[in-house]
Amino acid sequence: MADEQELTEPSKKALPVLGRVKSEEELEGLLLALTAGDGRLLLFRGQNAQFEKIRSSKARPDFGYSEEIENGWLSLVRGYLDVQGEPIYKFNFSMALLQHYGVGTNFLDVTANPLIAVWFATHKFSKKQAWYMGVTMRHYEQVEYERLTDGISYVFVFAVDDADLAMRDGHLVCLSHLPDGFLRPHRQEGWLLFDAPPITPNPNELCIGVIEVENNAFGSRLSQDHLFPSPIDDTGYASFRDTPFVQFPVALTTGNIDDDNHGAKRALSIDDYGNIGNDKRVGHKWQDLTLYEPHAVRTWSLRHFPLEKLYEGIKGDICDSTKITISQGALERLEKHADDTYVLAVPRLVGGRPFVEDGRGGSNPCPRRLAGNSRSPRRRSS
Repeated sequence: MADEQELTEPSKKALPVLGRVKSEEELEGLLLALTAGDGRLLLFRGQNAQFEKIRSSKARPDFGYSEEIENGWLSLVRGYLDVQGEPIYKFNFSMALLQHYGVGTNFLDVTANPLIAVWFATHKFSKKQAWYMGVTMRHYEQVEYERLTDGISYVFVFAVDDADLAMRDGHLVCLSHLPDGFLRPHRQEGWLLFDAPPITPNPNELCIGVIEVENNAFGSRLSQDHLFPSPIDDTGYASFRDTPFVQFPVALTTGNIDDDNHGAKRALSIDDYGNIGNDKRVGHKWQDLTLYEPHAVRTWSLRHFPLEKLYEGIKGDICDSTKITISQGALERLEKHADDTYVLAVPRLVGGRPFVEDGRGGSNPCPRRLAGNSRSPRRRSS
């Protein structure tokens, strides 16, 4: 589940309190009273504090968002899953899975098991930045959950009248259909609610109240290691952590093109839980893959050069181009068919300005398809 501090808004008015519990038996009795004669699906979310509204990461105004990066993430997860189904189902299921493994989306993590929600309610989330000081310094986030021993925590209760309809509409996702290798969603009995105002229904409309939990009295048999299994056991988590690290030049933030200092961040924002980074089998020393580039290539967006001065018929500035990195095998295949015409997919560029003029030009936010000859050096740039 994601960091609750990123998902909530300060309370202006209290939600209905459904009861207060200090043991599993009291919780079970309360839920039996809530569901008596009721066919609704109940879902739960544990938090350390009570809030009036719950918002997904992407629904918050301060959330940083890049459509191109998100599309890249979706391509990764679909490749891991080979997701089948209707288009809205494929998109929402992929986004929900990313959310469950810690990537901010329009989905909110909940669970079908109230005891799991209580564990999250009674454990405080913390995240710290860490660096692995290797040949390339690699930046990652390390997460820990600490048991709360006093005060009151809260379990938010959501009621879904027609779960089948909500799933067909893409407003509700159940992760129980995932392969067994994706162990975390199964351990946490994960479901996700869609939250993208003003689209309705949203989680706040489905919330029927909160259950108060006495932190010093309610004991749990669960643990962080159980709910967040190691990538050794969770092959889905391992696949996400295998995403390469990408160098991030300091020059891109300072504007000093001669500053060749850099670190690296994982292309997919996946956190480490506990001390897994120190486990030699999955640690950062031998398992990380970092994409290396010459400094001039890393900082291409700072380098101004009108392409038409060198290549007839190609207009624009190199700094506005989209950099495409291809494998050596792909390059060899392009060179092998150099006399053929191939189609190159060009995503939306910075400022909407294409660096190749194909007769359509203009500012187009959608991907365009350009026909060209593979001998063009700018269409197979590294």
